[in-house]
Amino acid sequence: MVIERAFPILDQKAAYMIVDTAKIPDHANVRKQVKEGRFFEAATLADAAAYIGCDAATLEATFASYNEHANAGTEEEFGLVPERAILEEGPYYVSRVTSAIHMTKGGVSCNEKAQVLYESGDVVENLYACGEVTWQSGGYSQSVVFGRIAGEQAALAIAE
Repeated sequence: MVIERAFPILDQKAAYMIVDTAKIPDHANVRKQVKEGRFFEAATLADAAAYIGCDAATLEATFASYNEHANAGTEEEFGLVPERAILEEGPYYVSRVTSAIHMTKGGVSCNEKAQVLYESGDVVENLYACGEVTWQSGGYSQSVVFGRIAGEQAALAIAE
């Protein structure tokens, strides 16, 4: 069986986060990293484009499209309605980011014994799951509880 690569984002050489000055007070992690000098400060979007190595006109058009959707309250190309428009004037803060796939919320279904279930509801023999690979919310305490249950059930299955 061949499994096709389902995560083309991992093939990207680089990705960048660009924020405006309004984002800094709104987001503690961004605020901290800007203060620590982990973001490049660009006076304009053209400067940000030069820093990341992309075409300035394309970056400016991307931001203009995003702002149009934000102002109209409509979905942008990725199916999201932007919270707010990006400020028209800089400075902008740029950081190279890396992609990470660390959760699969909405994954497999399990029963109260942490046994993985087929779509029919039947139990998949000797397969237990917990945490973010399951239907659970991904909450820490829920993962710990079902982790313990999964471990106990797996131990019982081995002992049989």
